[in-house]
Amino acid sequence: MTKSFPLIPTAEFTWVPRSVTVNDLPDELIINIARFITLDTNAAANSVPDIYGNNLVLLNLALCSRRFHCLVEPVLYERFHDGGGGMDEHVEKFLLRILERPDLARSLRFIQWQKILSYSLDVNLFGVEGWKVARDRIMELYESPTERDAWDENVEEVGLEAIVALLFVLAPNLEEIVLHACEPIGPGPPVLKWMSAQVRRLQLQKQVDNPAALWKLRSVNVNMWYTNGEDPNHLMQLMTIPSVEIFWASSTLNESVLRDFLLSNNLVLGNIKELSLTCSRISPDIFMQFLCRFPNLKRLYCDLGEPNALESYPPDLMFVPHFLEPQLEDLHISDRATLLKKGILIQRKLKSLASFTNLRTLRTSWAQLVGQTDIVGDIADALFGQDIPKTSRQITDVIPASLERLHLLGHCKSAPAVIFELLGQKHRFPRLKYLDLGWQRNFYLDKLIPEDPHFHHQFSKAESVKCLSMCREAGIEMIMWTSVHASKT
Repeated sequence: MTKSFPLIPTAEFTWVPRSVTVNDLPDELIINIARFITLDTNAAANSVPDIYGNNLVLLNLALCSRRFHCLVEPVLYERFHDGGGGMDEHVEKFLLRILERPDLARSLRFIQWQKILSYSLDVNLFGVEGWKVARDRIMELYESPTERDAWDENVEEVGLEAIVALLFVLAPNLEEIVLHACEPIGPGPPVLKWMSAQVRRLQLQKQVDNPAALWKLRSVNVNMWYTNGEDPNHLMQLMTIPSVEIFWASSTLNESVLRDFLLSNNLVLGNIKELSLTCSRISPDIFMQFLCRFPNLKRLYCDLGEPNALESYPPDLMFVPHFLEPQLEDLHISDRATLLKKGILIQRKLKSLASFTNLRTLRTSWAQLVGQTDIVGDIADALFGQDIPKTSRQITDVIPASLERLHLLGHCKSAPAVIFELLGQKHRFPRLKYLDLGWQRNFYLDKLIPEDPHFHHQFSKAESVKCLSMCREAGIEMIMWTSVHASKT
């Protein structure tokens, strides 16, 4: 039993009768088609020309008739990308447009801004009247005259203030933001720290009719580039907004960021259900204290870098507070901390997850799951020509009985034996339905039936046949990533 996924997304299409034209389609279907194109712009387009091409399709449709224009124009403004930089004039035009058209601003659901914190906005582009309108809307949020004066004095020097404030104030139905931040462009008040506090205050006060409360904001993804692991723009404060349930912090955070957050407040963030962090040089104690602030966490994704002193870490890689163990449903852990000890590569491994009684999905590496032998052992043998301590353990002693999906990354020479053991004891894991080991299903354009359609670098052909047969008998789907190869000449 297998389940295939394409390595490269393919276009979707359908055949319609020749007599049917776009004019015959109902409004709802046209809107869905338009949304599909904009989603492709955000997810599958690989370059600025791709984005232009997809948007041009929508623009052409919008210009066909008044009906299509009314249907498609709001969809065009649901998702905004800045194109990865180099298009400052497009950002300015977009801000002006939503300032002039509040109805389009209300359509805005998603923003991805690649260079929001390294971009300077010339407020003169709004014109005298336009800037007065923008300023008045932003000023409505301030309760203190001192705060208003400080913002007004700095805004022309730090254009970021205007950009972020406008985005938050003009887009009341914003649901998701993706900010790719760099070092701040200059001095000034920490706008995101202030804006987060204001939005949090409005939500806690139940100001349902206040558009600046951002009641629909559910997901925040921040990527801090070139900040040396720090958070100079206070992006972490965005997770304190009560409506936010998903928070991802990409790029590497230092321990000081988490420590500063813990010391700056005593908030318990029961709103966060999904948390993803990439950290470096962080102690397990600090990380555990940080996770204690999220009592309702369901999905945890961690990418851990090399700490200051690996020897001081516990031998088992685990930092989840005990009260979270029975409620976590998804756990993804990537540990990049390794140590050369007497010529041997050592990597931490997960403790037993038996206490994670509701865990459904586990994504980790072979090294962390079953131990050192065969994972870094082969590498160490090649480098140092010596035996590796036998630290392997049974996979069935690590994963919980509640597990439904297991995704393993990396290499393991004994992978077939480990998987055969797991499949042979399937009765201990009645909910297990999916295995993702990086298997590929190969298709060749010049062959209708490939001789060897299934490929995995850690399984021989005979082992592959046996493994897939055992999966079918156990009722487990092996995830296959489809790979199409050109015809051989």
